[in-house]
Amino acid sequence: MMDSPYTVLLLQESPSGRARCRKCRKPIPKGVVRVAARFPAPFGDEEGLATHYLHLRCAARRTPGLLVGLLDAGPAMDVGDPDALRELARRAEEGAASRVELRYPYVEQAPNGKAKCYACGRLVVEGSHRLVVLRTVDAGRFTARRKSFLHAACAAFYGEEDRNGLPEALRANSPLTGEALESALEVVRCAMGPI
Repeated sequence: MMDSPYTVLLLQESPSGRARCRKCRKPIPKGVVRVAARFPAPFGDEEGLATHYLHLRCAARRTPGLLVGLLDAGPAMDVGDPDALRELARRAEEGAASRVELRYPYVEQAPNGKAKCYACGRLVVEGSHRLVVLRTVDAGRFTARRKSFLHAACAAFYGEEDRNGLPEALRANSPLTGEALESALEVVRCAMGPI
């Protein structure tokens, strides 16, 4: 079952066409049946609810369990083909169940050349090994944990308190295997020097 922040789903006709779908960001045309997804408001009074609007097909992908429950209860509005929505929701559930959650830090091959190394500021070349780490970023009024990238050769700049177990953590968490993983770990060990 996919986790969802939404507590209530409602079907309603879009009254104006100004709202955008929270999943695909496209406008929801006037008169089309949409899903109003309610959840506890993050700001303001404690009992208030905020609302996100979704196309029916987008809701089937984003909140499959809740939408199927709503369809099973017998919607009061015409939703087109409810069986097609149920099938889409079932496929979304299966996809979420088969997704593997990666733990940090890990090493991977850069899928493109867009990421910047947070240590040296240069781009990580496509196909090269990069470390993917979570680091704490001070954003003024709060701190946040953000996914960041490092060249394997810049591993010496990884947090001092976390460096001791870095090669073992990379080996345990990385999707790479065999020769690719060993060559990346060798570069990391050389960059870190004696610990």
